Amino acid sequence: MLRFGQWLNRLRRCRKVILLEGTAEALPRPDESATVVWALSSLHRWADRAAGIAEAHRVLGPGGRVLLAERLVEPGGHGHAAHGLTSDRADEVAVELTAAGFSGVHRRLRTAGHRTLIVVVGSRPLH
Repeated sequence: MLRFGQWLNRLRRCRKVILLEGTAEALPRPDESATVVWALSSLHRWADRAAGIAEAHRVLGPGGRVLLAERLVEPGGHGHAAHGLTSDRADEVAVELTAAGFSGVHRRLRTAGHRTLIVVVGSRPLH
């Protein structure tokens, strides 16, 4: 995935985008060094969701945003049908973001082709 992203950066001449290898629980960035942290279709695979959320808070500067996007799935799904978040799980993630110190936490539904994504968004407070 990292090599694919680097290839896209070269193709699009994106000189300001930095791609790094890491895990949600151990981001390779200094404290308060990021303006945005996002995870697309990976939250359901995090080894420790609370640690990943805390790590996002650590690396974000004041006013920085976290966006956690997953495919919206129905409860009780199996196999690929379970790869994503149910509406109730997204509510749990929103509560966890708030508990970790994020403000303005909310969720949005977005259509991407034939899939519906659920995105949980929060901001690190300015103070």
